Amino acid sequence: MEGSELFRNAEQWLTDNPGKNLADYRKDANYSGPALKTRHRKGEPVRVSYKGKSSESQTRRVAAETPKTSEEAMAVRRVRRQARQQTGSTLHQHASGGRPSIAEHDVRLASGGTNEFMSISDPNFKSFKDTLEQKTARMFGDQYVVDVDEVSGYPRVVDNKYHNKFQPVSRQPGVTVEPGMDIDSSLASLQQRASMRVAVSGNAADIMRSVGKRFAGVGFLAAPMEDEMVMSPSQQLGFVPIEQYSQRGF
Repeated sequence: MEGSELFRNAEQWLTDNPGKNLADYRKDANYSGPALKTRHRKGEPVRVSYKGKSSESQTRRVAAETPKTSEEAMAVRRVRRQARQQTGSTLHQHASGGRPSIAEHDVRLASGGTNEFMSISDPNFKSFKDTLEQKTARMFGDQYVVDVDEVSGYPRVVDNKYHNKFQPVSRQPGVTVEPGMDIDSSLASLQQRASMRVAVSGNAADIMRSVGKRFAGVGFLAAPMEDEMVMSPSQQLGFVPIEQYSQRGF
């Protein structure tokens, strides 16, 4: 057991055993793998991850976030300037309780996002999308990626095998999760659908193998005879060509 499965297992154990820590978990689970660490923000469930990985992730994030060209840098500054302007409006201040709007990447950098695709998120949407991204990564690893549905404007969890930023995200296999929806239930339903696809795919493969063995060496269609291949339409309908009538003396 490793990665996201390990983290979920440790998080559940800590939740079920209040007052205990990771040292207790290591003993109880007989875990001897890489060092773990916890993060527990007020009002949020405890999170477990590998110790020392955050600095590596931060290094990769900084590298991905750094503009590669002057045009890219200009585009990033423009989006951030628009976010500041939006934050400064009276309506925004009233609706958000003073929290700022954020210029963020449609796909988080840790999941392959780039500066080419950025948008402005209000603080509530930003918080919801961040939570969805974290829970998706923990449940599926890199199997799914969270992007923005261009039709609804809401986050969409997309199968990474089919994800393509240059195609409409709304048409790519996955599920759109609207703010206010239960994230855990939405991801659980996605997991069930993924399991069903695997089962159906496995059954189909078994059936094809069975059929292949049963009909091995048997031809399904006989090749047409040579005269059948050169028959004219009139011959196929039973008509006699005019030249044959003339040969008969008509």
